Amino acid sequence: MTSLPDAAKNMESSSKQCGKSSYRSLGKKPPSRPQGPIKVLSTTKTSATIEWRAPEDDGGLPLSAYVLEKREFPRSTWSRVDKISPDMTSNTIQNLTTGSDYFFRVMAENKAGPSPPLEMDKPVRIKSPYVVPEPPTGPVYFSHLDATSVVLDWRAPRDDGGAPVLNYRIEVSQNQETWTEVTIVDGDLTKTKAKNLATDKKHYFRIFAINKVGTSKPLESDAVTPKRPVGPPGKPVGPLEAKAITRDSVQLDWKPPQDDGGLPITGYIIEKREAMRMTWSRADKTTDDEDTGGTCHWR
Repeated sequence: MTSLPDAAKNMESSSKQCGKSSYRSLGKKPPSRPQGPIKVLSTTKTSATIEWRAPEDDGGLPLSAYVLEKREFPRSTWSRVDKISPDMTSNTIQNLTTGSDYFFRVMAENKAGPSPPLEMDKPVRIKSPYVVPEPPTGPVYFSHLDATSVVLDWRAPRDDGGAPVLNYRIEVSQNQETWTEVTIVDGDLTKTKAKNLATDKKHYFRIFAINKVGTSKPLESDAVTPKRPVGPPGKPVGPLEAKAITRDSVQLDWKPPQDDGGLPITGYIIEKREAMRMTWSRADKTTDDEDTGGTCHWR
């Protein structure tokens, strides 16, 4: 015996079939398949937007809907995604799995039934349209080098991954194994000054570009060695002491300067001034007939 609910379902199904048959008996038919190919307009981490064209033949009846289905590769079964207005020939399919490959197909419907499906030939991988940027463009240029700092210059990545570079991260190492962050600068800057470096030690730098997706591989620099700029030495350390004074000679004692100017001390210049005069003269230019009596100042 057939239950009342089953009977109702059978009657509804029979009514639909009769309706379709009646349309077909009047020379009406389901539409032809939508026109392809199916185009993937964009993807995100969990969605894909596809587009197609209306069927060439509507079967003699207005289209009533498009039915969209998906199939995750390598599975063989299809599942319905959506049923949308016949005025729409694009749709964003949600709730997909990141990194998975999907086939999509579209069927047009009218009151006589559904069309054959328009299917994709190749699957689409679900992923973000953005990726991490390429490394900054090298080489790294060094300038304004001194004992503990140096200025670095570089250029932006050739490819920002589809999203603007937000920041650059600069790191330093003395052995290319252990790296320490120097600073992070804004993405519109490609120049920075690294400070607090070790004098006379080799330093290596690497620079990362960062966008909203993540961090690029690094651009690595050649070695650079902070050195003091070469210049004159500081003054000798006093006091300047005169010893072993004779009629025509004197022994002078002093200490080397605390700052050699970045180069070894090669010699000292000694000058003297007689007490009653204002001018200084090189001590090694004193002539034999010069009067050496009286008081002299030395430097």
